[in-house]
Amino acid sequence: MARIVLVGVSEKEKAEKIIIGVLRRRLEEIDDHIRDLRATIRFLEQKYGMSWEEFKKKFEEGSLSDGSDVDYVEWYAAVTLIEELMEEKRVLEDVLERKD
Repeated sequence: MARIVLVGVSEKEKAEKIIIGVLRRRLEEIDDHIRDLRATIRFLEQKYGMSWEEFKKKFEEGSLSDGSDVDYVEWYAAVTLIEELMEEKRVLEDVLERKD
C-alpha cells in the first residue's frame, strides 16, 4: 500500500518563526526606546551639570529651583524605564539564545 508523506513546515515550526520574529522586533523597539531615554538623561545632565544621583540628592534636600520638579519626574522615569527595559531585553535575548 502506498503511503503519502507530507514534507514541509509544521504548524509548530511556523509558530516558532512568528514568535521569534515578534521577539526580535520587540528587542529593536526596546533598543530604540533606551536610546531615546538615554538622550533625555544626557540632556538633563547637561542642563543641570550633574548626574542623576547628584540631582536627586539636591532635589530631596530642596536646594534646586521650583521648576526642577518636572525635570525630576522626567529624569526619574527615564532612569527607571531604562532599568526595566534592560531587564526585559536580557530575558528576551536569553530566550532567543536558547532557541538558536
